[in-house]
Amino acid sequence: DSAWARAGIGGEALQAEVGNAVLIAVFEHANRALAYAQEEAAPGAGKLSRERAHELAAAGFSEYAASYPLSENAAEAQFFAGEILFEQGRHVEAAAAYEKVAAADSGKRRADAALGRLYALEAALKAEAGKDGYAALPPSGKAGARAEVPPLAAKYVEAADRLLKVGAYKRKAPAFLYRAAQLLLSYGQSQDANRRFKVVADRFP
Repeated sequence: DSAWARAGIGGEALQAEVGNAVLIAVFEHANRALAYAQEEAAPGAGKLSRERAHELAAAGFSEYAASYPLSENAAEAQFFAGEILFEQGRHVEAAAAYEKVAAADSGKRRADAALGRLYALEAALKAEAGKDGYAALPPSGKAGARAEVPPLAAKYVEAADRLLKVGAYKRKAPAFLYRAAQLLLSYGQSQDANRRFKVVADRFP
């Protein structure tokens, strides 16, 4: 038997132990990279750009979460990957990173990830639609004409539903759900929209 087996450490326990050590190294690397990028680089010094440092940090956190999914800190790493991607303006990727944490049945970052995902999707929708709303008008060009809800908008609606299900951020959840209902209504999805309007009215008078 290996020394690990003789010590009674294996399987999930081993992965958790190794994962915790790796996470410490990832955090240290990320912090150093970000601090390094913020320094004023002398001409020709070849120091990391802030954008490149963010890329390295996000990649490190994502790789950790994928390599050590059983670690108690896997969700923490995934959440911080989302935070960095959001900071970079990579909102669709950030939403995907947050979703992996928010979709869990429990976890200390679940609520924060559910909220972060909504902010990321909202930013992505605004970028897609311009400054006039949370989503572009349906293909017909008429607000309220029934049309299929695009994938990004559908994700926003699902994320608003999830935040309500998580039960956190009760002051913010109704506003997100109301905007999700407006979004559905703009695509002519009246039944689904009205159901969410009713939830807001009944549960958050």
